[in-house]
Amino acid sequence: MSTPARTGVLSATAGLARAAAYAPDWRKVFAGALAREVEDRRFFLWLPVAAMGGVALNLAADREPVLWLPAALAALFAAFAGISRARPFALGLSLALAALFSGFLAMSLRTERVTAPVLDRTRIVDLQGYVEEVDLRPVGARMVVAVVSADGMPRDKAPRRVRVTTRKTPDIAAGDFVAMKARLLPPSHAALPGGYDFARDAFFAGVGAVGST
Repeated sequence: MSTPARTGVLSATAGLARAAAYAPDWRKVFAGALAREVEDRRFFLWLPVAAMGGVALNLAADREPVLWLPAALAALFAAFAGISRARPFALGLSLALAALFSGFLAMSLRTERVTAPVLDRTRIVDLQGYVEEVDLRPVGARMVVAVVSADGMPRDKAPRRVRVTTRKTPDIAAGDFVAMKARLLPPSHAALPGGYDFARDAFFAGVGAVGST
């Protein structure tokens, strides 16, 4: 190696050594922060964060997960937490994983509870049902109807609730029984990746179709 090149390498090495000497010991910093969290009894505040992480993992899944697996893992890590109470790091890790899988399980149970038929394609049907919500507008209205019957649609595919709009302001109120002919279509998904997903909100609201009458 030529002398200028060797000098440059030595200078760079010396610079890194000086930087390392002034850099904080991240291991000690992390250990100190963890000790303060434990001393101030703030560690448990991270458990809801871990649970929300489990909810986010559930929503990001490509298909609906099974229920037994997160339930078994949550119980397993809760048992580990009880066993490892004398070891702070193992206790914290076990509690965090138990909270993570508990959040995952809670989201699965919520999905299971609200699951209802969703319209498969655009259909024109004769609906009968009870008005649950009415949103009056300057022109027309939007209402949510709990479906009692839907002629022209297989019973197992009929949504339990639909959201329909009208061109004229109707003389109805929440609780009224209505009969109408409606053009229904499935709730729309996000137009762009990461955009607003109306279909997801409609699913958790129990709305299986939208349209007009």
